Formats: sequence, C-alpha cells, structure tokens
Amino acid sequence: MYDFKRLLVCLDQSDMDETLIKAAAEYAGFGRADNIYFVTVVKSLEVPDTVRQDFPGLGLPPEERVAQEMRHRIAHAFDGIASTFHFDVLEGDPTHQIIRWAQLKEIDLIILGKKQYPIGKGITSRNIVNIVHCSALFVTANSLLKPKTILVPTDFSRASHLALQKAVKIAGLVKASVTCLHTYEVPTGYHTTGKTYEEFAEIMLMHSQEDFAAFIKEEDVKGIAVDARYLLDKHGHPDLLISEYAATHHYDLVVIGSKGRTALSSVLLGSVAAKLVESDIDSPVLVVKAKEDNLGLIDAILQL
Repeated sequence: MYDFKRLLVCLDQSDMDETLIKAAAEYAGFGRADNIYFVTVVKSLEVPDTVRQDFPGLGLPPEERVAQEMRHRIAHAFDGIASTFHFDVLEGDPTHQIIRWAQLKEIDLIILGKKQYPIGKGITSRNIVNIVHCSALFVTANSLLKPKTILVPTDFSRASHLALQKAVKIAGLVKASVTCLHTYEVPTGYHTTGKTYEEFAEIMLMHSQEDFAAFIKEEDVKGIAVDARYLLDKHGHPDLLISEYAATHHYDLVVIGSKGRTALSSVLLGSVAAKLVESDIDSPVLVVKAKEDNLGLIDAILQL
C-alpha cells in the first residue's frame, strides 16, 4: 500500500477550509507528505474593468490574490511539518480540473469536504470516488481528525485488503482500534435447499466468518486491536447498513476500498463507497484506491 506522499487539498474560500487544512496537516503526518497542493477552482478569473475601477484593492491578479489567502490560512496549521507547499488557482469545471490536477501532480490523496461541492456546482463526491485514480478523504465540519476508532467495511476483496492496510497504519500511529464490518446476504433460491431463511442466514454467517479468518491471516496487524462484525443485509443496501452502523457506533473514521472502474458506463452505476461518502454521517470517509486503477478512464474523460 502506497504512502500519502503527495496531497491535493481542495479549498473554496469558505468556513470549510479550516477543517480541510487541519485534516491535511493530520494526514501529512500519517504519510510523511513531501508535497501538498492547495487548490481553489473558480469558474472565471476575470474581473470586469468597471468593478476593478470601483475596488482598487482588486489590483492583484485574481489567482495571486486567492493564493495569498490560501497561504494565510495554512500559516499556523503546519508548524513542524517539513513539506513543500504549492498554491494553485484553477479556472473552469471543478470536476475536470480536480481530476486533471490529481493526475498531473501524481497525487496520492485528495482531501475535500463531503458537502463542499453540491449538485449544481459541477462536482459531486460520487464523481471523485468513481473516476480519480488515487485515494480520497471526505470530511465534514464536525469530523474528528484524530481517530481512536476506525471502521473498515470489507468484502474480502483486493480493495478491502488495501483499505485495511491503510487503516492499520493509521491506527498504529494514533493508537486506534479497528473494526472490520462485513455485510452478507441470503442468496435467491435458498428455499430450494429445504432450509428456512433463518437457517440459510446462519450458513452464510458461518462462511463469512471463515472468509474473514482467511482475510485477516494475510495481513500484519500485530499490536493493533482488530475485531470483526457481521450484518445480515435483508434488502440489498449495504451502504445504508454501513452508514447506520458507523453513525450509531460513533466511529471516528471510516476506511473503505473502491474497486477500479474500467468502462465509462460503470461510473453511472455508483458503488458502496460512492454512496457512503454521499451519506449524512459525520465520520470522515477515506476511500482507498490502487493508483494504477482508472488511468485509462481518466485519460478518456480528460479528452472530452
């Protein structure tokens, strides 16, 4: 699992920026980041001449003025963090620019607010989760940035292994506990076996427990408190079960893997990870990706 060496922090000159900056400082320490890119995406950098005449303070080029504001906001948050800071103002569609910048700067982790860019402003959390090649952290104004309890939803896939590896690394740094959560279903046609729904649910639970034992055996979790929880999904909505469990048990951080996309049409289908970051839980959600995933898809989208 790669370290978070290069961070992209998406600011918008709102009150949310303070939380994003704090999160960036925290995760810069987790991954010993060497480069942090602070970016604001604006629709247009042009200021009409009549407005410039009425407000001489707008004399600085817009991109330089915004960059100065970004520098001022981070002045105290990164004391003692030996990273190189970059300040960029990008013009155009936020989705396109963030994806493009993440690829251009070989970003490992994007940090942005869960509700920072609502529908209608050109970007949604789902777009980021489905398209970008790197990991992404979504925070809210009420997020706790020093996790003591970490939830890792898992389906025992390669993506889940990557998520657990990152969760275990963070847990080791901040002395947190880790809970792996697996949702399971009773397959259609169970009645042909002569078993009741409840009986087959027990069978599926047993297999889930066996799968988890094999899954955790492949990982080095020494020194980290890791346990497992299992939830029966009766309605085919694992994202709802996960978000409800995270909220009711007050987890400080949710870390989830996201399978890479290989076709543009699959982006429209969404994923558990994408639905989770769009939920109303206050826990930060860290979506972990293998960086080699999605690169062909990104190249195609950036040509549009």
